[in-house]
Amino acid sequence: MSFENYSFYNNFLSKSDLKIYDRNALLIYALQLELGSDDIHSIATQSLIDGSDDRQCDLLFLDSENERIILAQAYFSDSYKNEAPATKASLLNSAIAWFFNKEEVDKLPDRLKPIATEVHEAIENELIKNITIWYVHNCKESQNVKNELKKVTNTLNRYLNNNEINSNYLEVGLDTLEEWYHASTTAILIKESFTIPIEGGYTIKDSDNQWEGFSTSIPASWIQKMYKDYKAKLFSANVRDYLGSRKGARNINFGIQKTIKGDPTNLWVYHNGITSLVHSFKENEEKTKITINGFSIVNGAQTCGVIGNLQDEINQSAKLPIRFIISKSNQLIPDIIKYNNSQNKMIPSDYRSNDKIQRKLREEFSNSKYFNYLGGRRGKIEQPDNDKFTIPSDSGAQALISFHGRPSIAYNEKSEIWDKGTYYDSIFNDHISANHIIFVYTLFKRLMDIKLNLINKEKRDAEMVKKDRDILDFLRYRSSIFLFIHAISSSFELITSKTINSYLCLSFSKEGNIDTLCKNWDIILPSCLAARNTLMIAAYNKLKNASEIDKAIKDFQAFIEATITANYNDYKKFSDLISF
Repeated sequence: MSFENYSFYNNFLSKSDLKIYDRNALLIYALQLELGSDDIHSIATQSLIDGSDDRQCDLLFLDSENERIILAQAYFSDSYKNEAPATKASLLNSAIAWFFNKEEVDKLPDRLKPIATEVHEAIENELIKNITIWYVHNCKESQNVKNELKKVTNTLNRYLNNNEINSNYLEVGLDTLEEWYHASTTAILIKESFTIPIEGGYTIKDSDNQWEGFSTSIPASWIQKMYKDYKAKLFSANVRDYLGSRKGARNINFGIQKTIKGDPTNLWVYHNGITSLVHSFKENEEKTKITINGFSIVNGAQTCGVIGNLQDEINQSAKLPIRFIISKSNQLIPDIIKYNNSQNKMIPSDYRSNDKIQRKLREEFSNSKYFNYLGGRRGKIEQPDNDKFTIPSDSGAQALISFHGRPSIAYNEKSEIWDKGTYYDSIFNDHISANHIIFVYTLFKRLMDIKLNLINKEKRDAEMVKKDRDILDFLRYRSSIFLFIHAISSSFELITSKTINSYLCLSFSKEGNIDTLCKNWDIILPSCLAARNTLMIAAYNKLKNASEIDKAIKDFQAFIEATITANYNDYKKFSDLISF
């Protein structure tokens, strides 16, 4: 065996944009596969825990919107190995102790305290219901590693002391990565045939013979067995897998569980059931059984997860409605998945994706030679053949609202940008243009690139010069980039020596690709980053104090004004690149 036996590996090696993450590149690749994210670089910049004092944690991904935390350790081998070192998995016990023991937060390095504090705040405010411990590596999975990860999860449970949060572990090795990669390209991972008892049913097909379906009822006990046998493979055609059960107003899973245990006969009428994709189906002559080939759940992951995790045998009177669908058109499958999941939790950007401003922006971007724009839409986005760069909706909106004066909203209330009319309208109105979004986003991306370059430089050069080390210490604060974008914008008239009537009209005067336009910012960033210390306190306190932010911006502006003469040529050169 070798890496060449795994089809995902060539795909991973082809991701040149991930090389900047060095030994953590595979970890970020795994996260991208699992999340299906089009904005992985923004996530990586916020979530990577780097440096010699990382407390045995390479990544801490806090996703309050989807009520989950992923804490990960990574290992990368240059040669094929049958097993990853279990000792590295056991080091995660230390990470758990540092980040989930509240008494240890104050002992963490200053750069790690904000994220640790956010983790505890999210848990205390009941914003988290799933915590998963990852060990990501490019070796075969092993029982030794799983045993260590199980111990780590037990450690986590002791610190949580909260039975409403699901805690689990996941060894993400070669086989899991291969499975995730195929799941991202194939709707049906389970290929076997199954014969299921049914109680009647009917077939329906469309007039163009694009699809055929069979609607019936099946025993809930069959779903229980399938979940125990196949776990996540069941959901290869679903936009999300099972999220866990806990009692709460926002979660219907507890109700499903209660029905199955206490009122199984009424399961059929209380719940919507399941929609699945199959390669084929056929009833027997008596119409008491159906044989299917292949199986993937399109909708109903939560129902299946609740049923599958029940320890007791399910009463045979518990029946589930189900639809088996054969799609005879590959182009139809994404829409089947999309529309069957329209009742899933909506995020605020979903509601804006079709308003007139987002439609206008997507039309403008369609004429761009170098850029695409999602405009509130979600989905797994691969870079197109023409190498256009896709500006993600969320980080694009965060950069915009920071540039236009509200970095605290960008950092602390990302969803509010799309949800609250006053925030949304302040940046997405008739004056916004594709060129302005490109202008602001390239500043955001350039700052992320600088941070990642310095992280890798630190790993290579322990004696990194003090200036670079100080810049990295600043950028490691998770709120720093949003605050710095606000500071740059607030100082723009000083930098350009021009009166700016509308900041929404600012753009680069010439087109260019992502790398070219990002480098435009290099003309002024060295002199502006020299003022970073004026922003430190506000960044450390997570932009939660408005008066701190105001003082930081005034101090930043004073620094820029005091150094205008020394930096005049650079500021003039940059100003000449801008359309006002």
